[in-house]
Amino acid sequence: MAPLISAGLNIILFLGTVRQPRNADRVLKFIQPALEARNITVTVFDPLELHLDEVIKPIQYYNKSAETIPQSLLDLQTRIKAADGFVVVTAEYHGSIAPGLLNVMNQFPPNAYVFRPGAIFSYSKGRFGGIRAAMQLRSYLSDLGLIQVPGITGKP
Repeated sequence: MAPLISAGLNIILFLGTVRQPRNADRVLKFIQPALEARNITVTVFDPLELHLDEVIKPIQYYNKSAETIPQSLLDLQTRIKAADGFVVVTAEYHGSIAPGLLNVMNQFPPNAYVFRPGAIFSYSKGRFGGIRAAMQLRSYLSDLGLIQVPGITGKP
């Protein structure tokens, strides 16, 4: 079987949880090397490292003539717009998407994500591997304009 054409792609991997201890780090150790083995550049957006909890207003709601958009948000948006696609990793919190993930992704308008592929990897401590969160995430990513990869990977 011929390998997928992937050389030179730039993927942003969104981690979705900030709770400690978190399984997101284990999932990252599984996904990132698999992508990099295909010569894909992976940029990780980790809510623990981005510190967006201090940002109250999403970038699209700034009055550009009267307010200064934080440079950190502009830099992240530039990276998002330059990405070829996205891998979105979420834990399942009470049958829903991890709030840390939504906090990061909601900082940017849908046109930052639009018309690029998005893959979902969900996990939970339960036996369904986060499938309830993944189904909600599929709808959410569609609203952002991402083209969905048909399959979902879940890990119980």
